[in-house]
Amino acid sequence: MAGPIPAAFVSQGKILIDMPGPKGKAGQLLTVEKFDVKEGGSVEGVTTIGVNEGAGHQEKQGAYTISMTCRRTVGKNPEVDWVYAKQTKKLFVISTEDESNGLSFSYLNCRVSKIDPSKDPEGNHKDEVEIIALQRVGDP
Repeated sequence: MAGPIPAAFVSQGKILIDMPGPKGKAGQLLTVEKFDVKEGGSVEGVTTIGVNEGAGHQEKQGAYTISMTCRRTVGKNPEVDWVYAKQTKKLFVISTEDESNGLSFSYLNCRVSKIDPSKDPEGNHKDEVEIIALQRVGDP
């Protein structure tokens, strides 16, 4: 006997940025090919003398690391000038939203950490952008 058939899965989403000031952008990012978020915090089991197994839980604090693969566009005006944002230590917000009013998060107090450009003979010109966000708010 087969189990229940799931509803439709998310296949689209949006990545939005609010980067004020010179060379900033407010709106949807359209050149992002891949977007990953890793939480810096964690929960660990704590041991104590006299307790054979775990005695409790301890939360470790941490920021969020966002890794994006962005395709380059033709010309000198990129969708977002990540190099300028890194050089000027610009603070900004990145938000993600699943289709049909699905799960959404906003990453606050973002700063560019690294930009690693890549090119290959097939004509793929991309930037790997690493961003550190101090907070995440949104859907539970």
